[in-house]
This record gives sequence, C-alpha cells and structure tokens, in this order.
Amino acid sequence: MAVANPLHDRAAQVVAFVRDNSLFIKPSAAAETLAPDLPQAPPYPGAKNYPVADELLDDCAHRGDFDLHDDFAFPLPVIVIAEMLGVPAADLHLFKHWSDASVAAMGSERPEAYAADLGAMADYLRARVGEARAPGAPSSLITALVQAEVDGRRLADDEILSVLTQLLVGGNET
Repeated sequence: MAVANPLHDRAAQVVAFVRDNSLFIKPSAAAETLAPDLPQAPPYPGAKNYPVADELLDDCAHRGDFDLHDDFAFPLPVIVIAEMLGVPAADLHLFKHWSDASVAAMGSERPEAYAADLGAMADYLRARVGEARAPGAPSSLITALVQAEVDGRRLADDEILSVLTQLLVGGNET
C-alpha cells in the first residue's frame, strides 16, 4: 500500500517547476551545427545562447596541448550552471570547489571533514537568494526560483537551497 508523503510531493512539484519553467537554454551555434536533428526545448523567458563551450575549446586550441576531460568536459557543466544562477565569473572557482566537496562528502566515511566547505556553499547560496529577492534583481535561475509558486505558495529558502545544491552537484557529476 502506498503512503502519501507531503514532503516528497512538494519536492516533486519544485523539480517539475524547474524542469518546466527555468532550465531550458538555447543551444549554442556549435551545438546546433554538431547535432542539428536533436529536438529543441522551448526556451524560458530570458534564455540565451551559452558560448561557454566555444570559449573553452578556443582556449584549448590556443594552448595547443590540452586534456579534453580536464580542460573542457570537467569545467563546462559548473560554468554553465553558475551562469544560469547569475554567479559572477570571479566566483566560479568557489563553485567547482564546493561541488567537488559535496560529492566527496557523499562518499566519505568522514563527511564531517567537509562541513566547513558545505557550510560556506550554503551561506553563499543563501546570500544569492537574498539578493534575488531585492526589487530589480537581475534575471537568473535563482530569481525564477525566488518568484516561483507551487500550489499558490512561494518556495522556502531551504527548498531553493536544496534545488541549487542538487543542480550544482548533479552538473558536476554529469
């Protein structure tokens, strides 16, 4: 017999909101050239092309000697997610570090060793959520989550923080 779980239902609704309203981006020209037959997701308001892949590949080409995984595939998801969140480029290194710490903590026999990093990430994300609540805040996924309503109720900061953390870690592990 199935038992209703209101927390699970609320989490599923938050994920559905993000899926249906916030995460679609327009593919870059390079992606359209490489895979023109892939179905296109409908863009959300404010969607833009992400030239990050082209920029990373240009950087690799200029260096001459590069590792496709370390220099391209590894940083790409975190960079794209950070841009979607409206994170300043200067903070990208923090995001990668925190994402790596989150993954390491999940597989660690001593996850408490990562508490300081995970606390710093949560504090940083809470500050960005606070900024997104300000009138005239720039459009970002965080702003969309702050403005989102599920069943007529705004998302709580902890719900937003959970979505952002899962997105960051999931993107790092992609």
